[in-house]
Amino acid sequence: MAIKKITKLIFPVGEKELNQDTYYRALSEAAHGFYPFGENGLWHGGIHIDKKVLNKLGNDEQLHCMANGEVIAYRINDVYPKITYPEKNVTASSGTTLKRVSYPPFKKVSYFSTGFTLVRHLLQMPKIIGVKDEPPAITLYSLYMHQLDWYGYQEKMKDEKTNALYPHYWNLESGKVDENKGDTVCGSVIRTDGKGTEVLGLLLKGSKIRLAEQHPEQPGWYKIVLISKGTLVTTTEFKQQLGNITGYVWHKDLSPLPTGKTADSNQDYQVLKEDNNTVGKSNVKVKGIAIYETADDKQKLTYLPLTATFELDGQENGYAKIRKIGGCEVPDLLKKEDGGADAPHKGYVKVASLTSFTFKPEKFNDIVVLKSPIAISSGDFIGYIGHNQRPKEYIKELKRAAISTLKRSSDEKLPQLLHVELFTCEDLPAFITKTRALADRLPESEKNLILVEKDARLIQASKADGNLNSGLGIKFISDKDNYYIKINLEYTLNSEQYYADNNLAAQSNGDEKIEKNDDNTANKTVEIILTAAHKEQLANKYNKTYPQLTKSDIPDKVELVEVNHTSSSVKIRFCVDTKHYWIVSNDVSHLFGQDGALNDAIPYWHNFPLSLANLPPATKDNTVYFPRTVPLNSLDNEHLIAIEDESTGSIWVNITTGNEERRLIKGWVNIKKDAQEHIKRISLWHWQGFETVIEKASVGEFYTKINDNRTEILDIKDYTDSMKAMHKILTQSFLYSVQRKKGLPPFTVEFLKDGLRINWTAEMIGHLIIKYESEWYADEALTKWNEIDNLIEEEKQKQKNLTEKWLDEYNITMPFVRDYALNMVDEEHEKAKSIWQLEKEQRIKPSLWWREVAQSQPTPQTPALSNLSADGKAWFIHPVSMLGRLINPGIVTYHIYHDGKIEKHIPEEISKRYEQKYKYVYHDENGNEHEICICDWHTTKEKANGVIVSAPNRKDPNIIEYKENLNEGNTQKRVKFKNGDIAEYGNHPEKKLIWRLYKALNKNVEIVRMPDEINYVKDNVIIKYNFSDTKRRYTGPDPLAGFIGALAETGLQLTTTGSCFAEGSCFPSSEHVNGKSVDTLYLNDKDEQKFINAMHKFNFNKQLTANNKKKFDNANQDFKSNLHNTHLHSEFESGSIKEIIL
Repeated sequence: MAIKKITKLIFPVGEKELNQDTYYRALSEAAHGFYPFGENGLWHGGIHIDKKVLNKLGNDEQLHCMANGEVIAYRINDVYPKITYPEKNVTASSGTTLKRVSYPPFKKVSYFSTGFTLVRHLLQMPKIIGVKDEPPAITLYSLYMHQLDWYGYQEKMKDEKTNALYPHYWNLESGKVDENKGDTVCGSVIRTDGKGTEVLGLLLKGSKIRLAEQHPEQPGWYKIVLISKGTLVTTTEFKQQLGNITGYVWHKDLSPLPTGKTADSNQDYQVLKEDNNTVGKSNVKVKGIAIYETADDKQKLTYLPLTATFELDGQENGYAKIRKIGGCEVPDLLKKEDGGADAPHKGYVKVASLTSFTFKPEKFNDIVVLKSPIAISSGDFIGYIGHNQRPKEYIKELKRAAISTLKRSSDEKLPQLLHVELFTCEDLPAFITKTRALADRLPESEKNLILVEKDARLIQASKADGNLNSGLGIKFISDKDNYYIKINLEYTLNSEQYYADNNLAAQSNGDEKIEKNDDNTANKTVEIILTAAHKEQLANKYNKTYPQLTKSDIPDKVELVEVNHTSSSVKIRFCVDTKHYWIVSNDVSHLFGQDGALNDAIPYWHNFPLSLANLPPATKDNTVYFPRTVPLNSLDNEHLIAIEDESTGSIWVNITTGNEERRLIKGWVNIKKDAQEHIKRISLWHWQGFETVIEKASVGEFYTKINDNRTEILDIKDYTDSMKAMHKILTQSFLYSVQRKKGLPPFTVEFLKDGLRINWTAEMIGHLIIKYESEWYADEALTKWNEIDNLIEEEKQKQKNLTEKWLDEYNITMPFVRDYALNMVDEEHEKAKSIWQLEKEQRIKPSLWWREVAQSQPTPQTPALSNLSADGKAWFIHPVSMLGRLINPGIVTYHIYHDGKIEKHIPEEISKRYEQKYKYVYHDENGNEHEICICDWHTTKEKANGVIVSAPNRKDPNIIEYKENLNEGNTQKRVKFKNGDIAEYGNHPEKKLIWRLYKALNKNVEIVRMPDEINYVKDNVIIKYNFSDTKRRYTGPDPLAGFIGALAETGLQLTTTGSCFAEGSCFPSSEHVNGKSVDTLYLNDKDEQKFINAMHKFNFNKQLTANNKKKFDNANQDFKSNLHNTHLHSEFESGSIKEIIL
C-alpha cells in the first residue's frame, strides 16, 4: 500500500491550530522535559506536554497524529507499571539519643506509562518544473510516548459523559457493513423464460447447481432445479436455496458445459461468470459486501448481504480477517472444514466497507510491531495522553494495600504527561543540501514562509481618518479574514420632512404602496424617491452622528423600512456604494463575517492604511535585529494579513520580533517580491536558520558537563557540541541580558523556559537539529545508563567539597556540625543511588522499544522509505519547528499549460481565506509559472437556456425580487422567483424589447467573478483583456481557465462582451447560461483566425461567427441570424478539465 506523503504537520494536541510562537510559549510552561536536554542533565530528544502546557492549549487530552503516514508499532499497558520506593527514615531526638523512626502506614509509589505509538512518514519536496528526476525524499518518524493504559480506557467507557475513542490501528475486533459503501453484487443470471426475459436472481460465482431440461425454444438455456452449494441473490435476499424460484440459466456460464435436451441430473454445474449486476423488472442493482480469500482483492470468494456483521481478528493491508460472521446465512465456502456450529469462519473483508468498529490492543504490555503498517492521516486519533510520575511526584499508598496487585490511583491524582519526538535515521544534512539547491526554483506560490532578515524595517499603519459611530450598518466588500477589510456603509435614517411633504398623516389608515402591509408586497423591497431638499435635511440632521455622510452620498431611490405615524416620520435605508472605507476586522468580530450593525464606535480609513511610502527611517524601535521565518498560514489563521487588491500581488503581514535591545517590536512588512528590502518569501526547503549538530558525548559525559555548567565550574571550551549551540542561543535571551551580562548562561529550567518564551530564541532552539542516540535505545546490559552509577559517586564527592567550602566560608568549625552536614550528603547520596537503581531497572528498561522494533520491522513496501537504525542513532527535530511550513492548507488552482492541457488541483485542505476562491496559473513553454489572478466563486442554481416569455405578473406570490431601471447593458429589468427562476427584460439586437426566462434546474453550478481586466505581461507571456459596456462579468470556472490559456497562446488584447450574470442568466443571450460561453469583439481576419485556433486548442469546441464574415477554420458561420455580426461566440466543452486531488 502506497504511503500518503506529508502535506502538513500539526501539533498533536488541541482542537485549534495555533502559531509556532504560541506552541513554544505553551511548552515553556512544562515542569520538565525540554529539548534538547532536560533539567536532569540528560539528553532529551523530544518535548513534554503536561497539565500546565495543556492549560494553554485547551485541555484536550486526545492525541492526534501529526502528519500522514503509517503506524509501525505500538504498546499499551494493561495497567501502568509502578515503582515502590524505599521508606524514608527520619532522625528523632529522645533526650540525648538519636534514633531512626519510620513513617506510618504508607508506601511511596510512582506510576508511569510505557505505552507508545510509532508512526513512519514520507517527506518529499514538490516536483520542480524542468527537473526530470524524482524530488528528494526522506523518511521521518513521529513518536507519541506515555499513552493512557487499558484500565484508563475502561474507566472512560464507564463514564456516560465520555464517548471513548479507540485508535484504528489496534486489533480490529468487530464491525458491520457500511450500507453507504457496499459493493454492487455481480453474478450469473436466472431468467424467467430465457434470453431477454426478467432476471429473477444472480447466482454468485463458484455456486454449484443442478439442471433439468433445455428450453424448448431457446437452445443453451437450461432449467435450474437445485442449488447444491452457493448463493442466490434476489432483490430482497441472499439465500442458499431456490425456494419458489423457477427459471433458466445460460449454459456458457457453467462448467462443465451442459449438453443435450436434458442436463445430467447427477452433475453439479459450477457457476464461472459474474458478468451481470441487475435484478428484476426495474433492473435493480443489489448491494452487498465482497469477501476475499486473502488480504487483497485478487481472489473474491463471494458476497454477503448488507446485514452481515463480523467478529474480526485484526487487519492487514486494509483488509480485516474474519473470525465469525453474523446477521445473515453463512455460505459453506466461508466455513472452515470439519467445523461445527461454533467453528470459526474464514475470509477477508475491506476495512473501508465496514463501520461500527470495536478495537482492542493485540496484546498488553508487549510491543506490537505490525506485520503490515496501517495507514494513518494527519489529525487521526492516536490515543489519550497518559501519566508519568517522577520519583518526587510519588503517591502515598496504604501499606495494607497489596502494592503488587493494586490497579492504580485515579487519573485525577496522577500527573498527565506526553513525550513527543520527530526524527529521521537517514542522512538529514545531505537531504537539506539537496533540497536547498532546488528551493529557489520553486514558484512563488509554493513559498509560504516569510523571511524577515536583520535590518528589515517594520511599517506602522497611517493615522485613522475618523470614527464610525455605533449603529451604522456595514457591508463587506473584501476578504473578511484579513486584518484590514473594505466596507460600504448602510444608513438607517428617519425623515420627518418626507412624511410631511407627502402628507402621509392622511394615509394613516394604511396604504399598500407605502406601508407594505399587503401580502403581495410583504417580502418585496418598497422604494421611495427623495428630493434634493430631503437629502439636504438628512445630511444636516445627522451631521454630528455620521459626519462622513454628505448630501451627495444619499441616492434618489431609498428603501422604505417603516412609516411611523406616532413620530410623524418615515424610516429609510440605503447603502452608499460609491464610497468605501477600511476598518480593522477585529473591531467587527461580533458580526462573525456577516453584514450587520456596529455595536461601538470604531476608527476608519478612506484609503488602505498601509503603504511603502510610510517606510520610516531606521531606528531601534522599527529595525529588526533578530531574523524571523514565519509561516504565512499561521499569519492567515491569526488574521495578521492585509491585502488592498489581490490582483496586484501586494500582501502585508504583521510581524513580531526583537530589536538590538532585545525588546519586542511589532509592525507590517510587504511580502511582494522585491517590494521591500530584507523581506523574502521562502519555503521549508530553504531550511532557513536550521543548524545540524552531531553530539558525540556519551550519556555520562553529557550528564557531568550539564551539571558542571549549572555549578559554574565548566569552561565553554569544554562544552559538548550541542551545549555550544544552546549557549549561543541562550545568550540572546531576555533573561541573560537582564541577569548575566558576562557569565555563561546555565542550562537550568529558568533559562530553558525563557528561551521558549521569546519568539526569536524559541525559533533558534526549534531550528537546532541534533544527531544522538535515542533514549529509547540501549543494549540488554543498559551499558550507557550504567555510566551514571559511577557519576553518582563523583557527584557525592563534588557535593562534599562544596559543602566544606560553604562551611569554611561561614567559619563553621564545630566537628559535630561539620560531621552532621557531611553525613547528610552521604545519606542523600545513598538515597539517590538507591532510587537511581530502581529507576534504571524498573522504569528505563521496561520503557525501551527501539531495538525490538528495529529488529522486527518488516521491509518497507515503498522504496523511498527506510527502517529504524540498528544503532539507535537519529537526527532529532523539534516538532514545533515543522508546523505550518508546508504548503497545505492551500487554494484550489487551475493550472493552464501551454500545450492546451488544463488541470484543476484540489489541495487536501483548503485555507479558510481561500474557501470561495480559485487561483489561475499559466505554465509557459519554458516551464515558468505565471500567477494570473485569484477569483471569487459562488454557487447558484443551474439555468436552462433562456426562452422568450410574456411579462411576469407583478403580484405573483412566487416573486421574491422585482428590479427595474437596471443599468446592465441591454438588461433593464430582472425578476427573481422563489424556485430560482430568473426573468430578464431588455433590448434584444433582433427581437427588440423582450422578456427571457432562465428556468432553474435541480443541481447547483459554480460561477466565478471575472477580473474587470487582466493586463499581465512577463517573460514574453502576454495575457490581456478588458470588458465592453457589459455587466455580464461572471463565467464558469473552467471556461475562464480556457479563456486565459487562449489569451496567453495569442498574446492578443481582446475585448469581451461578457459571459453571464452572477446567478447564471445572460440577457440578451439565450445560450450563455451558467457562464458556459464567452463573446469577444472581432479582430482583423488574421488575428481572428489565430484567436479562434487558440480557443479551440483550449477546449472551446463550439464557435460561431457572423454570416457576413469569411469562413474561419474551427468555427461555424451563423446563417440563421445576424446576432454574431459584431462578436465571436465561443462555448466551452464541459468535462474537458482533469481534476487532481493533492
